[in-house]
Amino acid sequence: MRHYVDFEGRASRTQYWLYTLTLFGITVVALALDLIIDDQSAEPAAFFTGIVVLAHFIPSLAITARRLHDIGKSAWWLLLMLAPGIGSIVLLVFMCTPTKTGENRFNTHIGETQSFERKPHFEGTEQSSLHQLEKIASLRATGAIDEDEFKQLKANVLARSSL
Repeated sequence: MRHYVDFEGRASRTQYWLYTLTLFGITVVALALDLIIDDQSAEPAAFFTGIVVLAHFIPSLAITARRLHDIGKSAWWLLLMLAPGIGSIVLLVFMCTPTKTGENRFNTHIGETQSFERKPHFEGTEQSSLHQLEKIASLRATGAIDEDEFKQLKANVLARSSL
């Protein structure tokens, strides 16, 4: 919530979808409260749901704009919401698009700092290459990494040890 109404910068896919999931949960609770309080009149009351929608309208636009920045698109793409049907589909595809790593015109290097690759953590440089290779072999034996990852990590350890 630090970037409640911040339209600048970038938001990763994870940040966007966690916000969306949280907002969905809050909306469901508000809707349930509205249904509990409803007096069964002809017009259903939507007091709590209306408050949630109004309170999160600008923040939803802000995180969507930051998500668009993360994939290298301008926030003006938000205007696609005005096109019925196809606009929402295009925005959904954009929201599911992976982060563009490295610099872009909106901010720098978000993708490189939020990488989700599995990398073994070796504490200190005093560990021998043999010990590192044994750790990698045990990860492969337990199924934590596959054969291709094993080969790549092995090559990295051997390349570092030859320096």
